[in-house]
Amino acid sequence: PLEHLAWCSPADSFPKGPISSHVVVRAVRFTGAQLEHLFRAIHELRSSGLGLEDGPPLSVHLDCTRTGAATKEHVLALAAERSLVDGVDFSIFCYTEKDMLDAYPGLQPLLKFKRIPGIPQDHCLAWGCHNEALNLWYQALVRKPEFVWVLEEDTLIAGSIVDWLRRHDCASCPASQADLLASGLDTNFRDGLRIDSMWKDVSTKAYLSQIDARDMCVAKEHAQRFSRRLLDTLHALASGPAGVAMTAWSEHATPTLCLWAGLRWEPLQASTLSGSFAPYPEVSAEQFSEIERGSR
Repeated sequence: PLEHLAWCSPADSFPKGPISSHVVVRAVRFTGAQLEHLFRAIHELRSSGLGLEDGPPLSVHLDCTRTGAATKEHVLALAAERSLVDGVDFSIFCYTEKDMLDAYPGLQPLLKFKRIPGIPQDHCLAWGCHNEALNLWYQALVRKPEFVWVLEEDTLIAGSIVDWLRRHDCASCPASQADLLASGLDTNFRDGLRIDSMWKDVSTKAYLSQIDARDMCVAKEHAQRFSRRLLDTLHALASGPAGVAMTAWSEHATPTLCLWAGLRWEPLQASTLSGSFAPYPEVSAEQFSEIERGSR
């Protein structure tokens, strides 16, 4: 398949204006099609003049635990062929599982996910603990953007990424100031975590003791937007030793802790999602082209 999911840019009109969000694309490695989509997005963001005052508007976050510098070098080489410069048009942030454990020692008990039957042993914490991986980068910034979009490498936008971002960013969007924009795992609304979810127990003791299982929620991680307030809250909760840190598998920790902390979670705009925005679809090149035509 060309990618695992896709969604459409809205065809309706909405006010034009600046975008206050930084875009992060997280990956371990990329397919050729995913890289072409990434470079197209970087080119569009650059040509639209939407860079932030403190640097490029898009960052590539690479989990280098298994690949070392190979993926970074590959991305930089192909970017250079397209006249895209690291630090000017985009930036790359690399980290490892050791970096995560050094910064958040409370994650140590969550390594038990590797004992779940069927889970590849070479998967590292960043596979499921996205918030701490993201905060390695975010908390080190001199000036933090007010909002951060996080897209997984196999999440493709059919049409204009600038229009798609503006659709969620404009003042007329009711959810424009939400702390978390994310769709539920099974719907485009807020979903509760299933009581038999195997990921519920991949959590710290503080998380399980302070949050009733009936109050745990779940959200797709293919595309989410975080506010500065939410990222700082998640960082503070995850900091400290195992007995103090309050975190969990981010698929449920992100929406659960957002609401637990009294912050605001809203779903993504339904008008921007295609029928392929689901956990495990396979979208062929022909299907993606059809979705893209429908977004114009």
